[in-house]
Amino acid sequence: MITMVGLYRSLKEIRKERSDALREVLRPQVAAALAALRSHGVKVEAIGSFAKPGAYFDPNSDIDLLVEDAAGQSDLEIWRMAREWIKDVEVDVVMAEALDAEMLEFMRFGVHDE
Repeated sequence: MITMVGLYRSLKEIRKERSDALREVLRPQVAAALAALRSHGVKVEAIGSFAKPGAYFDPNSDIDLLVEDAAGQSDLEIWRMAREWIKDVEVDVVMAEALDAEMLEFMRFGVHDE
């Protein structure tokens, strides 16, 4: 049996590398969407696996946007604005007013602004 020393990479390493690469592709899209929404007065932040650096993010993942103040926009209008910028994965809009305090805290846990 031949052993290929130095060529072995764990599945965890490969998944992290792919996850980080996808985040790099999506980061400008998400930043543009957040800027566009905020320019309309919407108080919004990215949450979920995209916004949690230690979480695995793959092409089947989506971008979760937490809206704390819709500034008179409907969730559909917010989603449409976000989709103008975020093209490579699906987008979910989560309205903070629909969550209780415990769920809201859970959704923000481990998140930093992308």
